[in-house]
Amino acid sequence: MAVTTSVKSVKTGADGKAALIDGLGLVGIASTFASIACLFICEPPASIGLMECTAFRLAAALSMLVTFAVVNVISEWIYQTRAKPLTALVAVGLLCWVAFTLAYPYFPIAANITLVCISSAGLAAMATMQFNFACCKAIRCSITYISFAILIALCLCCVVMLLAPVPRVALLVSFYATSLAIHGFERSMGVDDDERVRVGREESRRRSRIKPESVIMLMVANIQFGYIVSLTSARELIVIVIVAAAATLVLALDSVSKHWISEASMNRPIIPLTVVVFATMFLFGDIWKLITLGLLAVIVAYGIIFGWVALSAHVRLTKLSTVFAFSRARIIDYAGIAIGLLAGAFVARLFENSAMMAMQASAIITCIYALISSYFQRSRFPEASIAQSDVWNEAKDGANVTAWKRRCYIAGEQYGLSERQYEVMCLLTQGRNAEYVAKELIISVSTAQTHIRNIYRKMDIHSRQELFDLIENIKLYEEDE
Repeated sequence: MAVTTSVKSVKTGADGKAALIDGLGLVGIASTFASIACLFICEPPASIGLMECTAFRLAAALSMLVTFAVVNVISEWIYQTRAKPLTALVAVGLLCWVAFTLAYPYFPIAANITLVCISSAGLAAMATMQFNFACCKAIRCSITYISFAILIALCLCCVVMLLAPVPRVALLVSFYATSLAIHGFERSMGVDDDERVRVGREESRRRSRIKPESVIMLMVANIQFGYIVSLTSARELIVIVIVAAAATLVLALDSVSKHWISEASMNRPIIPLTVVVFATMFLFGDIWKLITLGLLAVIVAYGIIFGWVALSAHVRLTKLSTVFAFSRARIIDYAGIAIGLLAGAFVARLFENSAMMAMQASAIITCIYALISSYFQRSRFPEASIAQSDVWNEAKDGANVTAWKRRCYIAGEQYGLSERQYEVMCLLTQGRNAEYVAKELIISVSTAQTHIRNIYRKMDIHSRQELFDLIENIKLYEEDE
């Protein structure tokens, strides 16, 4: 009885610790999202013109792009130093953020842009560390989890935009400081130790085979965010953020119960809907423009949520370096945002002079978007297309065979199997022998046997039963840890 009580107490304590980590992690991620969103959405605490505002936002986007590029290059060193350089950069960024928000009116524009750049670099470092937390085994980076983090961030942005200058400054600084404080707590709890077991930069580069088409579509999706921000006034942005928050709440609630909304289901209507938005944005007055921008904001919010979840799944399933994978993806994101900011500012300037010219520019953007999307709309990551493999016995149950395919794919990536060895392993997991493998893949029996031996050697197993056990024990992202 005493032993049973002790075990229950330990379990209760572990559950309480996990709940605390999950809750604080949610607040930390939400604070980071809010800080980044306010950096682009909220105007500085003074009245400035369109071009100056665009310059600040563009400087922030380019600073984050450069920061992620540098982090990507030195990701191995960051891993070896346990992210201490990132923590230092976040601290410096926080100080610059405080200086910028408090003393903006008294500094020349060059000094302000410099402060924005350093602050943005700190936020890039913070986002990287928060993503590492989201990939750790202590939590599951689910759609529900990230949706609520985005929802909290959007609500905080609305509050910031409605506040007077002084409390606005205090709240903006508190977002940044909260993210840093929670990260320090996560480090003290050893939550991010999961990064140590992941592979290095070069191995991550080899495993992470993101298609060029996916890279282009990721950039296009983030161009939309920059485009929205540049085309809207402060009042319009409040409405758009509220719409995005409502849509995020719908996604969070759906992920808890119905599961009707998914990345696959969103891929179908996004292209025609976005084409309609771009084509008609300036045709039917300010109200219609606000509606179309609100639709774009919903698409962008869903893209951010699904992007974080998909990248987290990709990292965890293939054991990539979180620092390398996240920084690589964000380079694409912020390049897109920078392009979108420039395009939006250009169209906004045209609209000030001539609505007809703005409509013509919007029509050109529509044609470019439709052309790119028609050719390059693909799944984000290779795991999503595993179901198209032609070496599987399709007589099996569809859902089960897809899950088994994904497990085999993950095993092949983790153990560095070649494409041919992967095909052989897939057939072995169906109970096929060397003779069948040779016939199916049109190779000799001796070659098939050589492939089987090499597979066993790489996976450190000695029988087909051990192969079955290894594949079966691989946890998919959707499954409980």
